[in-house]
Amino acid sequence: MLISERPDGARAVPDLSDMRRFMPMVLPTRTGATLFFHLPVEVGATQRWLASPEAEGTTFFHVFCAAVARTLHERPQLNRYVLGGRVFQREGVEVSFAVKKGFRDEAALTMVKVALSPEDGLADVRRKVDAAILIGRGADRTTVEHELAVLNRLPMFVTRALVALAARL
Repeated sequence: MLISERPDGARAVPDLSDMRRFMPMVLPTRTGATLFFHLPVEVGATQRWLASPEAEGTTFFHVFCAAVARTLHERPQLNRYVLGGRVFQREGVEVSFAVKKGFRDEAALTMVKVALSPEDGLADVRRKVDAAILIGRGADRTTVEHELAVLNRLPMFVTRALVALAARL
């Protein structure tokens, strides 16, 4: 697969300005391109609704995931990534998060990913997120756990070389 062909995104970003196209050259690392800002958000009404019986088990995390998905669907230019100095537009909206395997401090972590469509309402997001959490907490290994198990079986110098190569690419 060539770098211009990706399963999760398309390289052709027609509306990209010359400045945006050039920025990955000026800020080549994720750390250098990171921007932090403080944005207060009023969530009092949301917290009151979540405490009401009509929320039916919906948590603030469900609301947050739904808000992120809606934002990315309405503003697709926020759903882009840089690889090899080139800008790619993601094909869909997926939310990834860490899940503890159990309710203990020492419980293992795993990663799960939830695909969310523009038609998904809060109830749909809650159902999909809860299903992903159940899979993450289940006895079966997730895809990420399988991949990491393979990497962890390799000698450390090989793993470091692979990670360095992936970062370089």
